[in-house]
Amino acid sequence: MKAKSKLIALCATVCITALALAGCSSSGDKEPADGDANSSGSSAPKSEPVAEPEAPAEITFDVPFEFDGLTITFGSDVQAATLENQFSDLDGTTVAAIPISVTNNSDETKGLNMFYYKAFGPSGTELDDVSSYFMEADIAFAGDARPGATIEATLDIPYEGSGDYYIAFDNFKEKIEVKLPISL
Repeated sequence: MKAKSKLIALCATVCITALALAGCSSSGDKEPADGDANSSGSSAPKSEPVAEPEAPAEITFDVPFEFDGLTITFGSDVQAATLENQFSDLDGTTVAAIPISVTNNSDETKGLNMFYYKAFGPSGTELDDVSSYFMEADIAFAGDARPGATIEATLDIPYEGSGDYYIAFDNFKEKIEVKLPISL
Protein backbone atom coordinates (compact mmCIF):
# COMPACT_ATOMS: atom_id res chain seq x y z
CA MET A 1 0.00 0.00 0.00
CA LYS A 2 2.91 2.37 0.74
CA ALA A 3 4.28 1.87 -2.79
CA LYS A 4 0.91 2.79 -4.27
CA SER A 5 0.70 6.03 -2.27
CA LYS A 6 4.26 6.96 -3.28
CA LEU A 7 3.37 6.38 -6.93
CA ILE A 8 0.26 8.57 -6.62
CA ALA A 9 2.31 11.31 -4.92
CA LEU A 10 4.94 11.13 -7.69
CA CYS A 11 2.29 11.38 -10.42
CA ALA A 12 0.66 14.34 -8.67
CA THR A 13 4.03 16.10 -8.38
CA VAL A 14 4.77 15.58 -12.08
CA CYS A 15 1.32 16.87 -13.09
CA ILE A 16 1.57 19.96 -10.89
CA THR A 17 5.06 20.74 -12.21
CA ALA A 18 3.88 20.33 -15.81
CA LEU A 19 0.92 22.64 -15.24
CA ALA A 20 3.12 25.23 -13.53
CA LEU A 21 5.59 25.21 -16.41
CA ALA A 22 2.83 25.39 -19.02
CA GLY A 23 1.34 28.39 -17.27
CA CYS A 24 4.69 30.21 -17.30
CA SER A 25 5.44 29.80 -20.99
CA SER A 26 4.71 32.49 -23.56
CA SER A 27 1.70 34.00 -21.79
CA GLY A 28 3.10 37.51 -22.26
CA ASP A 29 4.48 37.02 -25.77
CA LYS A 30 1.34 38.07 -27.63
CA GLU A 31 0.91 41.71 -28.48
CA PRO A 32 -2.57 43.07 -27.76
CA ALA A 33 -4.67 43.76 -30.83
CA ASP A 34 -5.91 47.29 -31.53
CA GLY A 35 -8.75 48.05 -29.15
CA ASP A 36 -7.89 45.14 -26.82
CA ALA A 37 -9.08 45.71 -23.28
CA ASN A 38 -5.67 44.73 -21.92
CA SER A 39 -3.74 47.35 -23.87
CA SER A 40 -2.30 50.21 -21.88
CA GLY A 41 -3.90 52.89 -24.01
CA SER A 42 -0.61 54.29 -25.28
CA SER A 43 -0.40 53.82 -28.98
CA ALA A 44 3.04 53.21 -30.39
CA PRO A 45 3.67 54.85 -33.75
CA LYS A 46 2.96 52.49 -36.60
CA SER A 47 5.78 52.02 -39.04
CA GLU A 48 5.22 52.95 -42.65
CA PRO A 49 5.78 50.20 -45.21
CA VAL A 50 9.38 50.36 -46.32
CA ALA A 51 9.98 50.59 -50.06
CA GLU A 52 12.04 47.73 -51.46
CA PRO A 53 15.55 48.85 -52.42
CA GLU A 54 16.30 48.87 -56.11
CA ALA A 55 18.12 45.84 -57.42
CA PRO A 56 21.77 46.73 -58.05
CA ALA A 57 23.03 46.90 -61.59
CA GLU A 58 24.42 43.66 -62.94
CA ILE A 59 27.89 42.90 -61.63
CA THR A 60 30.29 41.77 -64.34
CA PHE A 61 33.85 42.42 -65.56
CA ASP A 62 35.57 45.57 -64.28
CA VAL A 63 32.66 46.41 -61.91
CA PRO A 64 33.90 46.56 -58.31
CA PHE A 65 31.58 45.30 -55.57
CA GLU A 66 31.71 44.93 -51.79
CA PHE A 67 31.62 41.53 -50.13
CA ASP A 68 32.64 40.48 -46.61
CA GLY A 69 34.66 43.65 -45.97
CA LEU A 70 36.47 43.34 -49.31
CA THR A 71 36.25 45.19 -52.61
CA ILE A 72 36.39 42.63 -55.41
CA THR A 73 36.86 43.31 -59.12
CA PHE A 74 37.10 40.76 -61.93
CA GLY A 75 39.33 41.88 -64.80
CA SER A 76 38.21 41.32 -68.39
CA ASP A 77 41.58 40.04 -69.67
CA VAL A 78 40.68 36.35 -69.28
CA GLN A 79 43.44 33.97 -70.38
CA ALA A 80 43.29 30.31 -71.39
CA ALA A 81 45.41 27.78 -69.52
CA THR A 82 45.65 24.01 -69.60
CA LEU A 83 45.44 21.87 -66.52
CA GLU A 84 48.45 19.59 -66.66
CA ASN A 85 48.41 16.86 -64.02
CA GLN A 86 48.65 13.25 -65.16
CA PHE A 87 47.08 12.06 -61.90
CA SER A 88 43.92 14.16 -62.30
CA ASP A 89 40.74 13.21 -64.13
CA LEU A 90 40.81 16.80 -65.38
CA ASP A 91 44.25 16.46 -67.04
CA GLY A 92 44.23 18.39 -70.31
CA THR A 93 41.16 20.50 -69.39
CA THR A 94 41.12 24.06 -70.70
CA VAL A 95 40.86 26.53 -67.84
CA ALA A 96 39.77 30.17 -67.87
CA ALA A 97 42.17 32.24 -65.72
CA ILE A 98 40.10 35.27 -64.69
CA PRO A 99 42.07 38.19 -63.20
CA ILE A 100 40.74 39.18 -59.78
CA SER A 101 41.63 42.10 -57.52
CA VAL A 102 40.71 41.92 -53.83
CA THR A 103 41.18 44.95 -51.55
CA ASN A 104 40.77 44.59 -47.80
CA ASN A 105 38.45 47.36 -46.54
CA SER A 106 38.13 45.99 -43.01
CA ASP A 107 40.08 46.86 -39.88
CA GLU A 108 41.56 43.38 -39.62
CA THR A 109 43.80 41.15 -41.70
CA LYS A 110 41.71 38.98 -44.02
CA GLY A 111 41.39 37.51 -47.48
CA LEU A 112 38.75 35.97 -49.70
CA ASN A 113 37.63 32.75 -48.05
CA MET A 114 37.70 29.91 -50.62
CA PHE A 115 34.54 28.44 -49.08
CA TYR A 116 32.52 31.61 -49.74
CA TYR A 117 32.31 31.32 -53.54
CA LYS A 118 31.36 28.81 -56.23
CA ALA A 119 31.62 28.95 -60.01
CA PHE A 120 28.88 27.88 -62.42
CA GLY A 121 29.32 27.27 -66.14
CA PRO A 122 27.08 28.19 -69.09
CA SER A 123 25.15 24.94 -68.52
CA GLY A 124 24.14 26.24 -65.07
CA THR A 125 25.93 23.50 -63.17
CA GLU A 126 28.63 24.00 -60.56
CA LEU A 127 32.14 23.70 -61.96
CA ASP A 128 34.89 21.54 -60.49
CA ASP A 129 37.32 23.36 -58.22
CA VAL A 130 40.69 23.44 -60.00
CA SER A 131 42.33 26.04 -57.76
CA SER A 132 44.73 23.52 -56.21
CA TYR A 133 46.33 22.93 -59.63
CA PHE A 134 47.12 26.66 -59.96
CA MET A 135 48.26 27.40 -56.40
CA GLU A 136 50.91 29.94 -57.44
CA ALA A 137 48.37 32.38 -58.88
CA ASP A 138 44.86 31.34 -57.77
CA ILE A 139 42.98 33.57 -55.31
CA ALA A 140 42.05 30.54 -53.18
CA PHE A 141 45.70 30.29 -52.10
CA ALA A 142 46.65 33.99 -52.18
CA GLY A 143 46.46 34.35 -48.41
CA ASP A 144 45.37 37.36 -46.39
CA ALA A 145 45.92 41.09 -46.77
CA ARG A 146 46.39 43.75 -44.13
CA PRO A 147 43.79 46.55 -43.97
CA GLY A 148 43.96 48.65 -47.13
CA ALA A 149 46.17 46.16 -49.03
CA THR A 150 45.22 44.64 -52.39
CA ILE A 151 45.78 41.09 -53.65
CA GLU A 152 46.10 40.56 -57.41
CA ALA A 153 45.49 36.96 -58.48
CA THR A 154 43.39 34.80 -60.81
CA LEU A 155 40.26 32.75 -60.33
CA ASP A 156 40.81 29.58 -62.34
CA ILE A 157 37.71 27.70 -63.55
CA PRO A 158 37.19 24.89 -66.08
CA TYR A 159 36.17 26.27 -69.48
CA GLU A 160 32.98 24.74 -70.90
CA GLY A 161 32.86 26.88 -74.03
CA SER A 162 31.58 30.37 -74.79
CA GLY A 163 28.79 31.62 -72.58
CA ASP A 164 27.86 33.26 -69.32
CA TYR A 165 29.72 32.01 -66.26
CA TYR A 166 28.51 32.92 -62.79
CA ILE A 167 30.47 33.31 -59.59
CA ALA A 168 28.18 33.06 -56.56
CA PHE A 169 29.43 34.57 -53.30
CA ASP A 170 27.77 33.55 -50.03
CA ASN A 171 29.12 34.07 -46.50
CA PHE A 172 25.80 33.24 -44.79
CA LYS A 173 25.15 36.98 -44.25
CA GLU A 174 25.12 38.25 -47.81
CA LYS A 175 24.81 36.76 -51.28
CA ILE A 176 26.15 38.25 -54.50
CA GLU A 177 26.21 36.83 -58.00
CA VAL A 178 28.63 37.96 -60.70
CA LYS A 179 27.94 37.31 -64.38
CA LEU A 180 31.02 36.85 -66.54
CA PRO A 181 30.50 36.35 -70.28
CA ILE A 182 33.60 34.38 -71.37
CA SER A 183 34.75 33.39 -74.83
CA LEU A 184 38.32 32.13 -75.24
